[in-house]
Amino acid sequence: MTQLHILFDQIYAEMSDLLRGYVRRRLLPVIWSQYGDDIVQESFFRLTVCWECRDNDGEPLRSLDGTLAEVRPLLYKIAFRVMQESIRTFKRQEHDCIEMDAVAAEDPFCFAEAENRLQTAHDLCSEQEWEILKWIAFKDPSSSDIGKRLGLTPQGARSRIHRLRRRLREAVKHEWM
Repeated sequence: MTQLHILFDQIYAEMSDLLRGYVRRRLLPVIWSQYGDDIVQESFFRLTVCWECRDNDGEPLRSLDGTLAEVRPLLYKIAFRVMQESIRTFKRQEHDCIEMDAVAAEDPFCFAEAENRLQTAHDLCSEQEWEILKWIAFKDPSSSDIGKRLGLTPQGARSRIHRLRRRLREAVKHEWM
């Protein structure tokens, strides 16, 4: 084992329980039960990544001598950022679950109507626009990639895609939506 691994093991042994308590005190019990241990592990992982980062000359960006006083603030800052990411993830998943609890269609002919609306929306688009929409749905390209493919600037591509999506949304929209 290298000296870095030995140093990491010492820091993990000293700090893991402290960091676990820090994270537990700052999270809701629901979030702690889902993400608590993952946050602690991710924080230590990011600490090792921080240590191993090097500049263009191959020199370490951070030269930590491994003292607890030097590592603790950095580890807490990393844990705080990981907690914020986990809270955002939890809220996003909670929001998605709420949206998924939509009212089921009672009318069996509703599917035929939806299919007709989708066909109408498809007819509104040119074949190139439909291909672009499918490409965006499956590949999730950046605005610059879309712009290159359409021969536009990234801002122009974003605007064009926005207008196309809005047009499709209006064509598919139900009265009860």
